[in-house]
This record gives sequence, C-alpha cells and structure tokens, in this order.
Amino acid sequence: MMKNKKTKLKLIRFLMLMMVSLSTANASSSSAGGGAAFEDVAEKASHVLTQLELIDGFANLGHEWAICAKINGHFRGEYGYKRDYVVARNYIDGLVYQRNAIGITKKSGGLFTRHYGYDQNLVAAREFLNYLTEEGNVTSIVLKIEGHAVFGQQPNAGEARRLIEELESQGHEQGIVLKINSLNQGINGFEHNPGEARRLIEELESQGNERGISLRIYGHAYGYYDYNQDLGEARRLIEEHSIQEGQEGGSEEITNLKLEGLEYESFGYERNLDAAKGLNELMIVRGMKSAIENKAKGLVCGCVESGIYPQDFAAAARFLKEQQFGLFLK
Repeated sequence: MMKNKKTKLKLIRFLMLMMVSLSTANASSSSAGGGAAFEDVAEKASHVLTQLELIDGFANLGHEWAICAKINGHFRGEYGYKRDYVVARNYIDGLVYQRNAIGITKKSGGLFTRHYGYDQNLVAAREFLNYLTEEGNVTSIVLKIEGHAVFGQQPNAGEARRLIEELESQGHEQGIVLKINSLNQGINGFEHNPGEARRLIEELESQGNERGISLRIYGHAYGYYDYNQDLGEARRLIEEHSIQEGQEGGSEEITNLKLEGLEYESFGYERNLDAAKGLNELMIVRGMKSAIENKAKGLVCGCVESGIYPQDFAAAARFLKEQQFGLFLK
C-alpha cells in the first residue's frame, strides 16, 4: 500500500512538471510575445542569472515591468541587452498581435515619436488605433480619448465623449472612470460637475466596486470629486477594505493604496518601509500579482523607488524559480 502511494505521488509530481513545461512554453509565445527561449532556472543553478536572463524569465511569465524592461533594453542597450531597434520593434509587434496593452501603447507611441525602431508616421499611428478601435479594443479606445499618438492632439470633445459613453454602455470600467474624471475636470466634452462625479463614485461603491472605493479614497485624500480633504477618512477606508493578517478577504487594489501610503507617507500613513515590505510579502502569500511584480522588479532592477527590495540577482533567481514552479511542489 505504501509503495503504491509513493508511486502515485511520483506520477502526480511528473504530470505537474509536464504541465509547467507546457505552460511556460506557451508563455514564451503568448504572454511575452516571443523573444528569447524560456530557460528553466533549475538548469542554471550552478551560477547566478544575469540581469538580462532574469528579465527574460519574468517577461516570459507575463510580468509587465519585465516586458517594458525588455523593450527598453533592446531599444537603449540597457540591462545587458544589445541595442537593436529591429529586435525591439519585432518584440512589440508580437505583443500587438496578441492585443497586449503594452505592445499597443508602445507601438502607437513609437509611430508618433520615432521610437522602438518605428519610422515616425502620424497617419499610420492614427490608422493603427482606428483599426483596433473598430475591433473594440479597449486600450486603443482609451489611447484615442487621451490623444496618444493621434497627431499629438486630443480628439475633439464630441468624439471623446462619444467614445467614453460607448465604453460605459458596454460595461467597461475604464468608461465610467474616464467619465468620472472628465466630469471632475470638465474635459472630453463633459461640463465641470464634481458633484455628479461624486454621485457616480458612490453608486459604484454601493455595488461593492473596488474602483469606486479607490476613487472615494483619492477624493478624501486630495479633496477631489467634491469631497473635503480628510486623511483620517481615507485611511479608515483603506484599513476597512485592505487585506489584514489572519483575516480572509481584502482588495488588492486598495491594499496597494496602503502600500503606497507606507512607502511614500500618503493617505494618512507615516512612512514605514518595514511595514511596507511585510505587507507586500503578505500580498504575495495571497497570490496578488502586483505584489509579486513589485518584489521581482526590485530584486532585478533595484528600481522600486522606496527600496523595500534592494537589487539582488541571487534572490531574484530564487524568486523566479518559485514563480516558474508555482510553489505547487511544496
């Protein structure tokens, strides 16, 4: 009986490893848009991975910071990458093919500014966003509203409002958030009406919508959306809706506001980097993607401004390995 149990466990472990191999192979061609072949950290245990290898590894896992770093690495010759505009452009085009938001943003910007190996072509930039907008791509619609790569201008107010209301009617959260901010500032074809912005925020909040709660927190923290500035109330809302040690539930988005407060002394919090790191680690345990990316970015680039994760390639390699295997072998 014991022998059969051990055999069964070995078979399960083998099948899990096969699943990881398949998923990481797919990540190379989908989440990160191609690029360097996926490299298993276990095969490189004899040496510390280079910064380039670490960025490639996390990019293949779909980390947004790593995808951006890889693009900039090829474009500027940073992080150990050789400057190669053709490679940068091809990588971006691969992301666009998958309708990846980073790829769409980088290509539209590249066509407007002659970056990332693209020739400056304002007509092509506009046609690119129009084509994706006709597909219903939300990223391109938001970029059009913001005037990104559309002859360097904001679209006319009527068109901006039409696009925002179209997003809202289709149930896209970006639409209602753009409408709230447009009402608050009196832009994009909306009259200045902070009171209506506040009403919409509280309507979202009454539905348990995290973004609505976040916008109310910003309102109390900075006096936006017809709210009086009240840091105590901003902090109370964050504590009510963020994750807590020993308790289930909690919003990732709102916990990130607490993390920001502890790192940068905002939202009524005093600066406390030890508490910030502890909170980020708790978020990682809960499987929160933003916290995983915070740690990876800090260990690889040392570019988390607060410094809660100093650059450490050896620790980054271990963390990458944990992410590759999904911690399920424990």
